Amino acid sequence: MKEEKELSHKDLFAAFLKTGSVFGGGLGVLSSLREQFVKNLKIVGDDEFMAIWGIARIVPGGTIGAIAIAIGYKSKKLLGSIIAIIALTLPGFTVALLLSILYLPLKGTPFFTYMNDAVLPAALGLIVLAIINLGKDVFTSKLLIIFSISSFVASFFLNLNTTLVLLVGGAIAAGILMRKGKKNVVA
Repeated sequence: MKEEKELSHKDLFAAFLKTGSVFGGGLGVLSSLREQFVKNLKIVGDDEFMAIWGIARIVPGGTIGAIAIAIGYKSKKLLGSIIAIIALTLPGFTVALLLSILYLPLKGTPFFTYMNDAVLPAALGLIVLAIINLGKDVFTSKLLIIFSISSFVASFFLNLNTTLVLLVGGAIAAGILMRKGKKNVVA
């Protein structure tokens, strides 16, 4: 495991602010969080990041916010969590506020139509890129691939509640991995 670093409060704020400035929705920010805090700053290891992500998926509220709070807490305890969530959400809040102010004047204009037609395909491309980047490290065994496909089928085709799918699937996978004597899900 790589040696983990400690950041100052100012550097922690700057790192989350930079990550929160990434466009591309949740998966784009998730990919950026991983790049920033695992690869660049080495605040958490890759296995720990993937575990935090897995747990954050079942927490009510935003997954990205939960990851930021966990990494902030690990780095600087409660103050780190507060710094992380403020810095991460500040860029998105600012852009959303500006877009809300501009929405009514732009609604119905050709600019609004062109932006919608241009932004949606670009966003989809960024989501696919994030899935590929994150999937490379998740799909490390046949069992994990089977659970990923099963979760997709249960959610998409059977229309089962995603929280239920995550909790039940996670419990089953943990039970199987514990029986096999594996301590690390991504190994």
